[in-house]
Amino acid sequence: MNIVIFQWLTVFLCYRFAAKSTALTDGGRGTLILTDNAPPLDMLKVSNPTPSFLPWFFSYLGPFKYTLFCAVLENDRAYPYTRYGGARIDFKPTPNLEIGMSHTFQFGGTGSPSSSSFLNYLELVSLSKTATNDLENHEVAIDFRYRMPFLQNAEVYAEYGGEDTGLKPNIREFLFQDIGYILGVYFPKITGDGRTDLRIEYADDVNEPGSKLRGMWYTHSVYTSGMTYQGLILGHPMGPDARDGFARVSRYLRDNLKVGVDIEYTERGRNLAPAVEAVYQTGADVTYDINAALSAMLRYGFAEVRNFDLVEGNDRHDNLLMLEVKYTF
Repeated sequence: MNIVIFQWLTVFLCYRFAAKSTALTDGGRGTLILTDNAPPLDMLKVSNPTPSFLPWFFSYLGPFKYTLFCAVLENDRAYPYTRYGGARIDFKPTPNLEIGMSHTFQFGGTGSPSSSSFLNYLELVSLSKTATNDLENHEVAIDFRYRMPFLQNAEVYAEYGGEDTGLKPNIREFLFQDIGYILGVYFPKITGDGRTDLRIEYADDVNEPGSKLRGMWYTHSVYTSGMTYQGLILGHPMGPDARDGFARVSRYLRDNLKVGVDIEYTERGRNLAPAVEAVYQTGADVTYDINAALSAMLRYGFAEVRNFDLVEGNDRHDNLLMLEVKYTF
């Protein structure tokens, strides 16, 4: 259900919203802040449906979009019914350059030292409140995407972020506290007929030994359940203290038939765990558009896991067979 207020404001009330980021880096394995790795959230979301221009000098930043949201997390966590809020802004100063910033935070909840009030939410979402009292859990990231028309519209993109992890920084220092980043390149046309594309992406949130970055992504000293929902991380599926490399090539055999192959290597617990979990995986899929509204995708994946769950010598092999049917209406 959506209600349009004026020309630039849309409010979604009690809508089952998938935790899918609009970050510009989201094209391969997800973003640092918010992805669809966890189940959908029930949330209140406010955004402008079409880009608009800010007044005065800020109009030079180009078309502007914003998103505000607030959700209530599950009961089975350190503080039941923790509030999860956030904001995102996007600008497009040139036809080929897009930049954005994301901020998510946890506050409130049963027994939490942080207030669940709407006023507290406004203070947090506006970045006007510091985290020096360690009562809330924050993540902040900036990202960009640049399209190169001279190279068949190839795109380079990146995301750079930090999180407080309960280390009591000022909120303006998050981007320099516990660092994570994503680098990627996307080639929409690597063959003369324009039917084949290629994506290569690298993500890293490893806490290097001896650095000042003493915490880990998606964790917190007060909100010990971390940035999770129903046990799954709300951000990048690689998790904390991890590195991930991903590549995928896909091709349209016909206008309604697409095949794809991808490979991925992930290391978890790189520096802060008793053993490093290493995952080598590959997959192939076929997508068939039955008509304009209905499509089906069949995928097979294989993974070799070493030191599963960060336990030395706990090796395993995984196989995945998936059938997905999508109907658009």
